[in-house]
Amino acid sequence: MSAASGISASEDLLREFSNALTDPSVRFLKIAIQNEALVPQGSWPGSANDLSRDLAQLDEILLPDVPAYILARLDTGSDWLFISYVPDTAKVRDKMLYASSRAALTKALGGQAVKDSLFATSKACHRP
Repeated sequence: MSAASGISASEDLLREFSNALTDPSVRFLKIAIQNEALVPQGSWPGSANDLSRDLAQLDEILLPDVPAYILARLDTGSDWLFISYVPDTAKVRDKMLYASSRAALTKALGGQAVKDSLFATSKACHRP
């Protein structure tokens, strides 16, 4: 699937997300745009059965000036929260790429798995 930006989900990302769906220990999956493709940048386990406590891990996962998408497993176990992290200090081109690729990513991953979205412009936005 490609967006107006021409960015599409890589096979590696689709495989990693498929694995995360069946591995209940995965709390976060980080996704970035590299070489005109959406690629996985790692997954992290949860430390608790409480997403609000696990969100503190995002301080280590996210970089201050670099946009990223984060999929966070909700406490239900099968549903996901889509976090679009695009810092105000990011490059304008990156902001545009992430904004124009968001819909393509959720569609490529199967919209039914993503139950809600959160848009953050700073690392402080995810703190409960």
